[in-house]
Amino acid sequence: MKIKSDAGILTNINDIEKAFKIYFANIAEDLNNNSSDMDKAWQSLKRSYPESSSEMKLIPLTEIEVIDIIKSLKHKNSSGYDGISNNILKHCVNEISKPMTFIFNNSLMTGVFPDRLKYAIILPIHKKGD
Repeated sequence: MKIKSDAGILTNINDIEKAFKIYFANIAEDLNNNSSDMDKAWQSLKRSYPESSSEMKLIPLTEIEVIDIIKSLKHKNSSGYDGISNNILKHCVNEISKPMTFIFNNSLMTGVFPDRLKYAIILPIHKKGD
């Protein structure tokens, strides 16, 4: 098992787990830092559409749901653009489930999604329509 990181190619499972923790902690911090921009965008949207409309309630994703989703992924050693395979995710599930849950819920609540997450979600949808 190996992944590419800023430090180079990692093969030791402990180094891989540490790289995951750092990566996901930094994403969560970046999302927190951008929340004021989202408040401005939300207020602008409310001013543009002042009439009352029904609201959609967001039910937060739980850490157990994230763990279950990761465990349900197919066993694959191949990886996408990020160099992370499903097998690595499954091996690190207990270490990354909490920061991933935070990232997913924060993204849904603020409407801010990390660029890499956008591509990972959007591109497969476009490929189906081709």
